[in-house]
Amino acid sequence: SVNVELKRDDEAWDWFEIARDLNPHDGEAYYRMALLASRKSLQPSTIEKTLLQKCLELDPKHVDAHTNLGVYYGEVEQNTKQEVACYERALDIEPTNADAEQNAKAAYYQLGVAMYKTQHFEECLEAWKRLLELDPHEEKVKQMYHALNDKWKERKRQMEGGSGNS
Repeated sequence: SVNVELKRDDEAWDWFEIARDLNPHDGEAYYRMALLASRKSLQPSTIEKTLLQKCLELDPKHVDAHTNLGVYYGEVEQNTKQEVACYERALDIEPTNADAEQNAKAAYYQLGVAMYKTQHFEECLEAWKRLLELDPHEEKVKQMYHALNDKWKERKRQMEGGSGNS
């Protein structure tokens, strides 16, 4: 039942607070508290962000904290660059982390779209290139990447040719 679950979450929160108080330099308690905070609110919150940042301050190589912070930046702040940076850090630490890789692919795609819409084509191509490095079988992205890359090369050639004739 929901009441039993909430009571268990409250008890778990109390235990993690005690663990944090007894060992304030252990990031894991902050990470576990962040997960509970997210579960209670059913969506990422600023409390979760603060707890994840504290965890990473104490344990910069905590892969799951980087991944969850990336989710926070993507869902709450719609900050795709920060989101991608978090997933990249997680993958740098543990290149085989499936959650971080899946989230990174989605974030690279979104970053590419955002860069395309703002006509930052080189950044768009870089984001999609990184996605294709993670998953070379993303056919739709591969097609968009090659089409934009060809168009961007042609545009650069025209710009370089036009500036030489002045």
